[in-house]
Amino acid sequence: MFGATSSTCLNMFLQPRNGIFQMPDPAGWVQVFQNIVTVLVYGILFYPFFACLTAENRLVGSLLGFLYVTIRFLFKLGIEFQCMKYLKGEYQKELFYLTYLGSVPITLCLAFIWMRFGILLYREVRKKWFPSERRGGEEIRDTRLARETEIAHMRELLYPGSISGNMVGLNWFSTLLHCFYKPRKDFKFSTQFISTTLVSALMILQVFMAVLSLMDVMRRVYIEKYKTHGDTSSANFVDVLFGGIEAGLVLSAVISLLMLLHFMKCHREHVLQLYQGQAIYSKDLLLTPAASVGKSLRYSGYQIAYTLLGFGTLTTFLSTVVAALAIVFKSKELLAPELWKHLKETGIAILPTLALAIFLMLFQLFLTHFVFRYSNYPNITVTIDNRRLFSIMSYFFFFYNIILGLFSGFMRILKGMLLGVIFISRIDRSSLMQGFQAWDKAFVAYLGFVTVLVAHSHPVMLVFCQLLIDRKKDHQPPQDLPPDLVQTSQTQLILPFLSLCLSGFMREPRRPRMSQKAVNRWFLAVTLLRNPSFIKYRRQGRHFTASVVTLGSVNFDVPV
Repeated sequence: MFGATSSTCLNMFLQPRNGIFQMPDPAGWVQVFQNIVTVLVYGILFYPFFACLTAENRLVGSLLGFLYVTIRFLFKLGIEFQCMKYLKGEYQKELFYLTYLGSVPITLCLAFIWMRFGILLYREVRKKWFPSERRGGEEIRDTRLARETEIAHMRELLYPGSISGNMVGLNWFSTLLHCFYKPRKDFKFSTQFISTTLVSALMILQVFMAVLSLMDVMRRVYIEKYKTHGDTSSANFVDVLFGGIEAGLVLSAVISLLMLLHFMKCHREHVLQLYQGQAIYSKDLLLTPAASVGKSLRYSGYQIAYTLLGFGTLTTFLSTVVAALAIVFKSKELLAPELWKHLKETGIAILPTLALAIFLMLFQLFLTHFVFRYSNYPNITVTIDNRRLFSIMSYFFFFYNIILGLFSGFMRILKGMLLGVIFISRIDRSSLMQGFQAWDKAFVAYLGFVTVLVAHSHPVMLVFCQLLIDRKKDHQPPQDLPPDLVQTSQTQLILPFLSLCLSGFMREPRRPRMSQKAVNRWFLAVTLLRNPSFIKYRRQGRHFTASVVTLGSVNFDVPV
């Protein structure tokens, strides 16, 4: 569903002035008002997708959604194929075809939505006019808080290793996938995260195809122009230059997509850390609950914008480097002899300093491992052998390390620039140093998103709430319960305490031997002891001072 909106998001990002709502020569606050109205209009145009999917009356929602998507899908195809009649140039049609390839996934997403609404409409019509005898013509809806993913997570917590993946019997693709990414049955990505990542990938693909087609057409046009005038050297230079630019573009697109996949893996680790009450990646930045809710609203927009910005920056950097290397190694005759002479002299002047810095660094490593270290002691304690020599070398290296420090400083600048260009699209990693991470608004937005996500979808909380809901259904006879609750094949996955709770559907309710309030407090105490991260979400736990508490240090007696 969000994939169909990626083309609109890209147009708003690259051409904010070419929106639906336009004014002649807008300036100042008028331009700002125009952009606000344009975004509002786009939101209204795509809102029927969400409204029809979340409608209370599924029959009406699926019918209206199917009609709306059908009109939009046919209108989109008609406009795209109608534009082909007005393309008369030799390269215009080819440019249109190559650019259209970038929007094919978006069209497929729209077709998927159309088929989805069609399937929903078929199911609702069948339930309306051909009711099932087993359900007596009435649809029984039961919203389950704890689903298979949460149940598997609880099982893994109580029995570690119970759901670990078995490599036996997997095909070659699954075996290769496990080398890079290991799927987990107890974790499921959120809909918002998957939608944001999908839109980012589609926008990268669309920009890549558009720029690649434009570069290919421009290269052939310029080569043909120079060959017509008999300037073969310029034609070769243009061929090498555009070849390097296209190679940098392809490499940057591959790196950007791999970064998105690695971002998904890191996001899963961050969520699992927060499930355990740990926040290693954000230990220096703490957000209040109110700030987390507000910052989380920015995540999707920031992620898409930073992905496009990172792709553009990486494309510019890699295209420049690859084009320069291609010119140097393939077209040496295009560079002036004076330039080659100047580069050679600069390299010869820098080479002694570079060699000295490398020699000093290697010499210090040699002293560290073979002179100043006790060979009889394990490398777990700080020991110094030959202390007098160590003091003498510390004095002399005080001067030599200035040269090594200059070399290290330049390398630090280059490493920072390289990592900054590559990881600019990764908002889960702050590009600012420790202590200034709060200035990175994208990182703060991601932190707020993950915090809100974990607070409202923690598996332990969902299973605990599901147990409380199921206990209220003990008074219902089995024939009035949904079939998925009567069948205990899925509910038995939660272990003995959940099986005991769900087995109450088959027996008469009996009065507990203690008050319900005491039972609830006991469940609350056990839950907080096993999940300390929940304490800060309680009203009594806002000013809570953490202390080391374990189940073994708590003595409580429960009558049986």
